[in-house]
Amino acid sequence: MPIYRQIQSYFEDQISAGKLPAGVKLPATRLLASRLGVSRITVMNAYAELAAEGLVVGRPGSGTYVADSPTFGTRNPAKCNREGTWPLWQRSVSSNDPADDDISCLIVPEMSGTISFASGYGDPELIPIDDLCKAARGSLRRNPVETFAATDPRGYLPLRRTISSILAMQGIPVHPDEVLVTSGSQQAISLIARLLVEPGDVVIVEEPTFVGALNSFRRAGARLIGIPLDENGMKLDMLEPIMRKLQPALIYTIPTFHNPTGVCMSENRRLWLVELAERYSVPILEDDFAGDLSYGGRSIPPIKALDQNGDVLYISTFSKIIAPGLRLGYLVASGPVLERLVRLKQISDVATSTFIQRTFESFISVGRYYSHIQRLCRIYGDRRNALVEALERAGRHCWDWRSPEGGFFLWLEMCDRIPPEILRDAMYAHGVSAVMGAIFFTKQPDTTILRLNFAALPPLAIGAGVERLQRAVTTALSGLENGHKEFKVPCEAIV
Repeated sequence: MPIYRQIQSYFEDQISAGKLPAGVKLPATRLLASRLGVSRITVMNAYAELAAEGLVVGRPGSGTYVADSPTFGTRNPAKCNREGTWPLWQRSVSSNDPADDDISCLIVPEMSGTISFASGYGDPELIPIDDLCKAARGSLRRNPVETFAATDPRGYLPLRRTISSILAMQGIPVHPDEVLVTSGSQQAISLIARLLVEPGDVVIVEEPTFVGALNSFRRAGARLIGIPLDENGMKLDMLEPIMRKLQPALIYTIPTFHNPTGVCMSENRRLWLVELAERYSVPILEDDFAGDLSYGGRSIPPIKALDQNGDVLYISTFSKIIAPGLRLGYLVASGPVLERLVRLKQISDVATSTFIQRTFESFISVGRYYSHIQRLCRIYGDRRNALVEALERAGRHCWDWRSPEGGFFLWLEMCDRIPPEILRDAMYAHGVSAVMGAIFFTKQPDTTILRLNFAALPPLAIGAGVERLQRAVTTALSGLENGHKEFKVPCEAIV
């Protein structure tokens, strides 16, 4: 059982037995952490779980106290169970999920005043809320019944036509019938993994890559092989021998403004990758989550635009560009694979929300979409510049990076090896958060890396955040020099 769960369980037992009556103050998190020899975050996680169950209450500036009326009777029955007392089939499920392997310390917990580089999305303040609300009202006014009726599992046809027009502007000629609307690109990845990957199959990914894709492939039972990146993308000279020997089931790539590194695959490598896929008959899954967010430089066509044989499955999303809460993405494929994916989509959730699709179709047009993109590129480009300038001011003596040409993320590599847990605690103490780079790898990396999202923060916050981050790194290095030992902190978070 994770340490924070053990602490939580102990206090639950004490409170339920009446040994800790209402109003009693629990030990301060720092003091208890010191006595137990664990991180303060571990204790805070335990206290947060107790508070969520209604057993304790926090009083700002005072501490944590046993609630006046602990809500044992109203708690979720599942939470009352100890992990060791679940039925056998429950324990078997929880202990055999490959998607849970080695995922810890995902993100620094945030409190009030934290400057967060940890988001996976853009700035919520830039969501075109008024226009989306008008579109929703217009859709309801024009077609109230149809807006809430069932729709084609492939997706609302007028929306698929608009998607086809947007793709045509990117050099991807596609018929609306080759578009499958999904509940975000994550669902598209999951559907493809379910269809194309059998337990034991080899799946090629970039090293590092998007953690959501890694989890989908792990859940399908894939054997993941990571191919390193350089400034031009995946090192294809390392890929071909693996393809020749192992015949992978799938190649997953984020060629444009890669998540998490921001690297852009060169046009020559895109052509080379398509040629390899055709030669060895291996499908490519191209994830183009932020390809339109370019901050200068030459536009490179998607890999799908180079595909002549139906070897490339292309996915993208409006969640990153327009609004995360839409959960609206799409998949482009041709041939028999598309029909199989449509059937899997029906099994998964029948169809993506008709209301969301009709609202978005009312909102979007090719002109309006690119107008919104241009605005985001202007703002996010300035924020990228602000982050690079702040890092330059701090100097490269403690970290190194490459300025991304687009997307949301900058990949920050520490010059010295710092245990991720130590760095995470130091960041927490200095009021700054970011995603630890280790979770994006198939195997534990030798270096300490952070993924920084510059799109979600205004320039002033970015500058202040880098200053805090620099102090956190200095603190972590100082602690290591003074002989502080490495320790592991249980952590659950969402990226």
